[in-house]
Amino acid sequence: MAILSYMTNGIFWCITAFVTCTLFGSRSTGLGLGAVMMFGYIYGIMRANFLDGYSHFAFDCGLIGFYLAQFSKSVSVESQNRSYTAKNWLTFLIGWPLLLYIVPVNHYLVQLVALRHIVFFLPVLLLATRIRTAELNKLAYWLGILNIGAFVMAVIQYIIGIEPFFPRSQVTVIMYRSHDVTTSEGQFFRIPATFTSAHAFGGTMLMTLPLFLNMMSDRSRSANTRLFAVIVSILTILSIFIAGPRQPVAMMFGFAIMLLILPGLKSSTKSSLAIGLVIIGLVCAYYVASDARMQRFMTLKDTEMVERRAAGSLHFSLIECFWTYPIGVGLGGVFGSSMPYFLKDLAPDQIGAENEYLRIAAEQGVIGFLIWITLIGRLVLRRPKPLTKNWTVGTHAMRAMIIVTWGTAFLGVGLLQSIPSTVLLLLQMGILLRDIPEKRREKSTDAEKLKVLSARQPERLLEPVKTPQLTSFPSTASGQ
Repeated sequence: MAILSYMTNGIFWCITAFVTCTLFGSRSTGLGLGAVMMFGYIYGIMRANFLDGYSHFAFDCGLIGFYLAQFSKSVSVESQNRSYTAKNWLTFLIGWPLLLYIVPVNHYLVQLVALRHIVFFLPVLLLATRIRTAELNKLAYWLGILNIGAFVMAVIQYIIGIEPFFPRSQVTVIMYRSHDVTTSEGQFFRIPATFTSAHAFGGTMLMTLPLFLNMMSDRSRSANTRLFAVIVSILTILSIFIAGPRQPVAMMFGFAIMLLILPGLKSSTKSSLAIGLVIIGLVCAYYVASDARMQRFMTLKDTEMVERRAAGSLHFSLIECFWTYPIGVGLGGVFGSSMPYFLKDLAPDQIGAENEYLRIAAEQGVIGFLIWITLIGRLVLRRPKPLTKNWTVGTHAMRAMIIVTWGTAFLGVGLLQSIPSTVLLLLQMGILLRDIPEKRREKSTDAEKLKVLSARQPERLLEPVKTPQLTSFPSTASGQ
């Protein structure tokens, strides 16, 4: 009973996350990221049920353990060469907010927590350049299993409601305000599954699609593996519709279009990809069309509503922001800065709007905004080289996802602080920042090596072995 009592304490989960991610991260980057994502997937339901405050930092502890394991290992020259550009960007992306932290505009605890969503996730950008494609393949499997689990939980909540899993508290206020899925049968809650909100659920599902598309398109994989990718892709897309938020659905359609019109793939590859997307789309459309609760995205046809939402995201202009707050309003002082409920009394009145670009500009000023805009422009305009031949579709899909994600960032906040989708976003951004593609390493057996050697030097291998002859010397011993 004492053990069960301790497991209800947030400290237990913080320690568990730290130890698990440290152990897995010490083995490989892919396994470490898989462990981090596992705790990210259960972060919402964990935080909602353990209200001691420590549970808010369980994911942070897991990420710290992953960082500790990764940055304490020696790095090969090849990995260093791949991460040179990412290191330079991190110098500015992290360095500037740290300088702003020194300026005591807001309470030091508020500014410290604000650094969490500004710089804490950013090292993933660097570690992504080190991950090998074999580890990415394992991570895709891991995410597939996690997505299946999230889908099952979403279906259960879809049937019996979210109340048994998310008790009403200050932590779950947003969930219970989202009682806006309207059908002829009444109103229903959006579905968060195991995440902090329905938006976090849908956004995370969306971010995993590039990895599954690559698994599905990789002809070097077995038929069972590719079938697994197709099934997981269908369940992932259905999860986005079940969740209820409109933006992930709109982004998913934009991602599919961008995937097919963006240059970088052969026409034959695009044709095969288009056929696969159509088949998956038809299967998903069958289920979505049969249930009105999965059709909340149809309210996007209401142009007046869309205009009101866009006006709310754009009512505070960037020019006005730069003129009024050239170096920002202070860390944690912007609308969208995620503050734990136990720091609400210390947090200042937040300014801004539901606009991720505006949040960056208001919090980090002109310099911080220009750093991010330059990085995004590089990722969007530069056509990356495939990581390997088998990751051509995956690299292309990641670029399409980055374009759609940042192209719609002015319609909401939370892009750089959502758990765990921000980690997936930075992972894909880091992969696109690689300086050189991964070298293909082939393992050959001793027989293959001998075959190659014999082909190059047949006469030397067939030459008889000469044994050394003993040479006799005259003895110098006396008496002989």
